[in-house]
Amino acid sequence: MNRRTIPLVLTAFIIIAISSSVFADNFSGDGTHTISDGDKVTADNGYYITINEIYRSTTADATGYVSFQMHTTYGTTLSEGEEGKFSLAASGGDKVLRVVINSIDANATSASITIESILEEEEQPDIPLPDDGQDTGIIYTGDGTYNLNKGDSVVSDSGYTIEFDRLSFGFDRNNQRIDDAVLIIKDTDNNTLLERSVTENEKATEILELGMTVTMQNLDLSVETISLTVKSSLKVDLQQGWNLFSVPLSYYAGTDDCNNAVCYGPGTNGLKVIENTCGDLDSLKIWKWDSTNREYIKTLPYTPYGYWVKMEETCSITFAMNIVNLEGFALHDGWNSVGGPTKSVQFDDIKGDCTILSGPWRYLTHMNKYERTSFLAAGEGYFIKVSGDCTLG
Repeated sequence: MNRRTIPLVLTAFIIIAISSSVFADNFSGDGTHTISDGDKVTADNGYYITINEIYRSTTADATGYVSFQMHTTYGTTLSEGEEGKFSLAASGGDKVLRVVINSIDANATSASITIESILEEEEQPDIPLPDDGQDTGIIYTGDGTYNLNKGDSVVSDSGYTIEFDRLSFGFDRNNQRIDDAVLIIKDTDNNTLLERSVTENEKATEILELGMTVTMQNLDLSVETISLTVKSSLKVDLQQGWNLFSVPLSYYAGTDDCNNAVCYGPGTNGLKVIENTCGDLDSLKIWKWDSTNREYIKTLPYTPYGYWVKMEETCSITFAMNIVNLEGFALHDGWNSVGGPTKSVQFDDIKGDCTILSGPWRYLTHMNKYERTSFLAAGEGYFIKVSGDCTLG
């Protein structure tokens, strides 16, 4: 190339650059437009695109493409027959520009495009505003003592939720006001099982049907708070002399923990003892009536049988874990020792296919005599005589 050629080449590039800028067209309005490189198209909603380049690929199918800039925000490319929707909102928005590449000429010098201003309805939350009455408060986990405000709850070791719902009051026979805390007990699926009132400094409230004990030590009316102790356990009181008793809760070593307790037995009807003033169970002389061999045998007190034990003084044993019922419990012809279920029941409701010849009989330790009863209660043992083998249910 000689010296005269260089200026001519530079001049040609300058002319092309100037011509692409000078001769670019501006299109306005929604609709179909024939555009070329450098053209600008503004839609009815104010969005605009600037065409960077129209070209075809070097592959065999020679696909046509239009590269363009959306305002000065970002660039993109659509192929022939393709469409796209674009918004300048950071996370999208209802104001949208639709761009369709209709066709591109053979030489890729121009293209037919359609632009459309559209409004896309954005999905808005249809969830109502919070109701301050739905505040669930603080949830505490595990047996123990807690200071609760209204709406707070405790999830016991046995899985039940005890919620402090509200305060209530009444009057005793002397017209003295009695203040109560109303508790709502729920299962693991948050279904309400029962509602129970507890009174300040009253003897521990046993919720027998769920195998737990709840005690309220303090109630403050001014700020509506209570101090509540929750135990997934039930206490069996033994008196001086012979006691006919049963274990109201069972323990299974395969799934249940034995933290801070003394546990016995590998089966599903094992024992979990969390408090004991009677002495180690292995050292106590506990007797069970063997209905098959019709004799007494010495053993540990597993559910759901009734047991004899003789105590030198009054004491108690607190058992923990799972509720006990008598459904499916087999009785044999003659006398049987049966333990009370966790929830007290009317015996006629669970006698199943059994023909009762005598009983149920419980033993009154302080009077040294039997008493016939129609109820079976947690922690008590009973003797029942049946005609033939049968099943409770």
